[in-house]
Amino acid sequence: MWKLIKQDYIVNQRIILHINELGGEKLLNILKVLIHSRGFCYTFWLRLCGVEGVLKPFCWLILHHLSSKYGIQISHRMPLGGGFYISYGVGVVINGSARIGKNCSIGQFTTIGSNKGKAATIEDFVSIGPGCCIVENVHIGHHAIIGADSVVTHDVPSYAVVAGVPAKIIKMLSPDADS
Repeated sequence: MWKLIKQDYIVNQRIILHINELGGEKLLNILKVLIHSRGFCYTFWLRLCGVEGVLKPFCWLILHHLSSKYGIQISHRMPLGGGFYISYGVGVVINGSARIGKNCSIGQFTTIGSNKGKAATIEDFVSIGPGCCIVENVHIGHHAIIGADSVVTHDVPSYAVVAGVPAKIIKMLSPDADS
């Protein structure tokens, strides 16, 4: 769990420290990222809710408050890879049956849901633009990019760029361009 929080922090720190050019001690940097990144703050407490112990009720209270404040709803039982990033940290709803790999980013006002059972499986290094809706049991391949306001109803292959309603492949990226 701490390893996942560290990966989340590293991704969010790069973004926050780059934007605001903040510096200082490590603990101070962690506090700055917790304050300036709603998404990291929510993810931090979400991960702490998965740990058994005397602090769990306190973590639940904070997570419930943040969920109401930011409009983010993510189940702590959902498999969520490290390096998770929510841009702007507002209006994200993810069904508890979804699976999200490592180093994925999700834009604001995004829904990953299901009416009939299992929600989406999202592999590693996927970028989901703001306002997207990913419905039912679809598979999003690694290094895929989903454009803003897209509605994904079918599987997306690895290295694909998709956009539209419904989302269609508009470009295939080169696997050699990973770096």
